[in-house]
Amino acid sequence: MRFGTESFSRSFKSAWFEKWKWLHYVKDINKALCYTCCSVVERKLIQEEKMRADAVFIRGGFSNWRKATEKFRDHEKSSFHLEAVNKIAALKNTPISALLSDVVAREQNTARVVLQEASKSVRYLARQGLPLRGHDHRDGHFWRMMIDRTESLPEARQWMLRRDNWLSDNIQNELIEQLAHAVQRKLVNGAMVSHYFGLTADGTTDISSSEQFSCHVHYVDSDLCHQSVFLGFYNAPDSKADTLFRCITDMFLRLHLPIEKLQGYCFDGASNMSGRFTGVRARLAEICPGSLFVHCCNHSLDLALQEVARDVTLIADIFNFVQSASNLIRESAKRKSLYQSLFPDGEAVSNIAALCPTRWCVRTRAISRLLQGYVPLLETLRVLQNDKSVRGETRQKISGLLKQAMKGRTVFGLLCCEAMFGPCEAVARSLQGADANVSGAIECILALKERIGALRGERVVETYDESKSVCISSQPEVARRFQGQQNTISFSGNHCVGGFSRQWRIKVET
Repeated sequence: MRFGTESFSRSFKSAWFEKWKWLHYVKDINKALCYTCCSVVERKLIQEEKMRADAVFIRGGFSNWRKATEKFRDHEKSSFHLEAVNKIAALKNTPISALLSDVVAREQNTARVVLQEASKSVRYLARQGLPLRGHDHRDGHFWRMMIDRTESLPEARQWMLRRDNWLSDNIQNELIEQLAHAVQRKLVNGAMVSHYFGLTADGTTDISSSEQFSCHVHYVDSDLCHQSVFLGFYNAPDSKADTLFRCITDMFLRLHLPIEKLQGYCFDGASNMSGRFTGVRARLAEICPGSLFVHCCNHSLDLALQEVARDVTLIADIFNFVQSASNLIRESAKRKSLYQSLFPDGEAVSNIAALCPTRWCVRTRAISRLLQGYVPLLETLRVLQNDKSVRGETRQKISGLLKQAMKGRTVFGLLCCEAMFGPCEAVARSLQGADANVSGAIECILALKERIGALRGERVVETYDESKSVCISSQPEVARRFQGQQNTISFSGNHCVGGFSRQWRIKVET
């Protein structure tokens, strides 16, 4: 059969039988039919009114060989043909996939390739801590990485662009969740074979005011080495003891960890966690009678330092001064730029750091930064005090900070806090180390106690002399106030400096 001005004849090709197994060729009339569709029509499994465009493959026969492959593909994807395949499969009780053509099988393979590449991309981005999405699912690191990965896979890219809903944020979150579960199962394998294990748990609120409950499992491996496994954050609906207890038991259940092997647990001093009667500690003790509760060492250190800051006026005033100065400079780009510009040429700029709002053992950095930039801070406060563009309320705050900064008492307090909280911060880092143990914690606390006790002796005189040096280098006016005023602060009773009289007075302005 010839078409148009073609000088050659076209005919049915036997190779089409391999590609479309449902084809049936009638040699006498030189036409092709769909064997599957003809079978269901003959058996009256489908009404003939549904044929529509597929009637040529059922009644009349198809013979337009020039468009054969195109029409075969269209018919194969038609709703009538797919319904016919389902009807035949139901009659023969054979899998539908066995009746589908190789085209569908290839499409399934393409989808499998895209899924594998998507899993690799999600794993890489999650490991690097990078965000997956932008404003929508066709924006961001994940989509760009999928475009790059499918550059040499044209079929996969075409499928991805056509079926992009399979790469939506829901699919991304599901892949991340599956990866997280796989990592968790791998991490707890050691704890599952261990005879005993311990638990560390703590909860806090994140920036969105949602409760985040974190859990660690501790165990000793076959080499008698301590292993600590972080199991993740759990978004608890509230911070009640019953809720957190159910989070812990649910975690053990899902990870196939027998809770009867729990021999120790470490929490902070909050009543919902460490309460003897209704806290998580008491509920775990009912299930594991031989288990041991340990109050978090670092939290105990935080509580001790917090009480010191409350009882000693000098330390409380210094912390308020550091926080107020930090907020004043950091909340405005103009003020921060002014502060940085007042450092001498060739001297490294020491930006003011904010105090940690929750951890008392990591405040030395903020105090040290402020001491390093004390002279530029004074100049910045003076300039801002005379700046008419600054609002009246803020100018009053600036004046108060400048008056406090001009006092030798403030310099002395900053140096005292730096000397005391520096060793505390080092001990806090040691207590939170992965290899921390009981004997090491006791040694650290004894060394810290000895170090702080030594500060009550000649170290106070050194701090006083250092304060005078800072005042002299800052401004002569501050030095004169430091030496000339008769007002005093006292270190008496338990705060008395060893080696001096029972009450030692330093002449500074208050």
